[in-house]
Amino acid sequence: MSTEEIKVLRAKILEGLALSYKRLLLAKQKEDGELVFSKKGKLFG
Repeated sequence: MSTEEIKVLRAKILEGLALSYKRLLLAKQKEDGELVFSKKGKLFG
């Protein structure tokens, strides 16, 4: 893969992650759910 192809692929992956996160937030808002994150075993959110 060329450097340009890697940049395009990376951009598409990041765009997909952002879209997935946005959809998750919207789903949690609709069901009045809770979204909790964990970092190194500690919960926050």
